[in-house]
Amino acid sequence: LQAGARVRAVAQTRLNQHSSRSHAVFMLYIERRSCNAGGGAGERFGKLTLVDLAGSEKVSKSECVGETLEEAKKINWSLSALGKVIDHLAEQRPHVPYRDSRLTRVLQEALGGNSRTTLLVAASASSRHSDETLSSLRFAARTRKVRNLVKVN
Repeated sequence: LQAGARVRAVAQTRLNQHSSRSHAVFMLYIERRSCNAGGGAGERFGKLTLVDLAGSEKVSKSECVGETLEEAKKINWSLSALGKVIDHLAEQRPHVPYRDSRLTRVLQEALGGNSRTTLLVAASASSRHSDETLSSLRFAARTRKVRNLVKVN
């Protein structure tokens, strides 16, 4: 986690002195082996995926230019792709566009696979950020509609 935090892109914008310029994904693989009394061995595998999404930005508010503008475009594009995937999963459509972004491809198993998913939303009480907070809460409401069938591996 510390190594990832050191290489995470951060830049100053008009709205945030330490604005994340990238998403962070941490995957922890867990394996449990046990010996049964009858001589057989049992194995269980699991994976914990933690994701910290960079927040979407209204470029007119953050006044990004140059490299930070390009980063903002990529962040907004990947969040839009994630939103499309969430919509398709919530509506149980037969095709889910996981391949539309690297983020959704990496999170495919966590979003629509054999997994339990929890979403935490950081919201601001400031009226200055009401648009972004409302957008985040709407995203969370759409995400709640996704249903995965979880079974023990």
